[in-house]
Amino acid sequence: MRQLYFLLLTIGLTMGNTMYALNDSLHSNNNTKKRYVGFNSNLLLSQFVPFNQNKITATNASILSRWYNPQNRGFRAGFGLSLGGGNSEQVLFLSIETDRRKSISNKWLYFQGFGAQINISSPGFQRFRSASFQDEYFFGFGWHYGVEYAVNTTFSLSIESSLRLGLDVRSDEVIFKIDPPINIMAHFNLSNKN
Repeated sequence: MRQLYFLLLTIGLTMGNTMYALNDSLHSNNNTKKRYVGFNSNLLLSQFVPFNQNKITATNASILSRWYNPQNRGFRAGFGLSLGGGNSEQVLFLSIETDRRKSISNKWLYFQGFGAQINISSPGFQRFRSASFQDEYFFGFGWHYGVEYAVNTTFSLSIESSLRLGLDVRSDEVIFKIDPPINIMAHFNLSNKN
């Protein structure tokens, strides 16, 4: 199982570099490129906001890279990994998606897109394993949508939800997932020259 994790990690990093090279080749003017890197900030916020105590796992992206052209259309790649020992859940998340943003106001943006994701989760070591705690190998496609608030030209916060339809590869069952908007992502604009 660990070899599968490392294989998927290598594939994910390769896909991210490929998408970066594709974006560079499509847009040669450096002033028009927009590049963002974001991370799931729930763990950090839970240190300051006492009601934000949801269980932090990598069922969604822990790190999110986004690339946009001047028309606010682009790609994004997500990566999440949780390899705790003992009884903790082990999760690997990879996604590659298209993304499109539209300005709602001066500081608010709406975004949506479509893409594919791989989500592998294992409950870790369990003395008494039941059917509800079996490994899941999810491969699916789906639509994400959300809002983003630009604090300034370098930093923004976003929250999103998604609808996913996919296949549990191990059991050949069709799975429909609705991811609620519980993760607050903090994004940094890497293309900002200020």
